[in-house]
Amino acid sequence: MLRPQQTAKRRRGFESAVRGAMGRALIRTNKELGQAVGMTETQMSYRMNGKTKWSIEEVWALDSVLHFTDEEKLMLIGGAK
Repeated sequence: MLRPQQTAKRRRGFESAVRGAMGRALIRTNKELGQAVGMTETQMSYRMNGKTKWSIEEVWALDSVLHFTDEEKLMLIGGAK
């Protein structure tokens, strides 16, 4: 089981990876990203803020839109240092 500090670190890493990929894809807002992957702005915000967990299908949808780099993929799973 992860300690709270580890959970917060993973969430920040996940958000950092998504935000970086959004910048490359010229997607500026949670609303735009949500529309691209079939989610509402609220659903996207809840996931980005850690209020709701991401499903693997949602992460795949993100990757199909954002085309994560290998480094970002490591950040998504909490493996980046």
